[in-house]
Amino acid sequence: TQASDTHDHEPKQAHAHEHSADFNEHVFYSLDTASKVAKAVANQLTQSNPSHQAQYSQNLQAFNQQITKLNTQVHANKSGKTAFFTEPVAGYLLADMGIQNVTPAAFIEQAETDAGVSAKVLQDSKAVLANKQANVLVLNAQTEDATSKILFADAKAANIPVVNVYETLPAPLTAESKGNAYIEFMQKAID
Repeated sequence: TQASDTHDHEPKQAHAHEHSADFNEHVFYSLDTASKVAKAVANQLTQSNPSHQAQYSQNLQAFNQQITKLNTQVHANKSGKTAFFTEPVAGYLLADMGIQNVTPAAFIEQAETDAGVSAKVLQDSKAVLANKQANVLVLNAQTEDATSKILFADAKAANIPVVNVYETLPAPLTAESKGNAYIEFMQKAID
C-alpha cells in the first residue's frame, strides 16, 4: 500500500538534474557507500577527539558487521527480476540485488519536470506494467502525484507487487531504531 506520509520535493524543475541517468543522489541506498562514509566519519571523529578512538573504532566495526550481513543478503538473492521505478530512489540497492530497471527513460526525464509525463510516455509506461515486463513497481512512498497513482492502480490490476521506498527515514522507524535506524531502514528496503 502507499504510505500516507508525503513530502514536498523542491520544485520539480530544480530537482530534475538530480535524477539524471549518470547520478542518483540517494547514495545511502548503496551499502558500500554507507560503509565508506562510516569509516570517514570515524576517522574524522578520531582526529577531532583522539581520546575516544577505541570507541569510534568499535562502533565502526559493529556497523560494518551489520553492513556485511545486509550485503550478504543482497548478493545472495540476485534475482534477475525487473522493476519499474516511479523515481530512482533505491536504484543503487536494486542494482546490487540484480534487479533490472525497465522504466522507460523518457518517463524519468519527464516525471521530474513541471509539465510531467506526456500522454504517450504514460501510455508506454502503463504498457510495461500491463504486459508484465516489470516484476515489481518501486514507488517513492513519500511523493504522490496523479501519475504514480495511475501506475499504482495499474500494477495492482496486473497483480504486480508494489514496493514502497523512502527518501528519508519514516517516523516510526526512527522512534524504534535505538541507534540502528540506518540498518533497520535498509533491512526493510531489502526485505
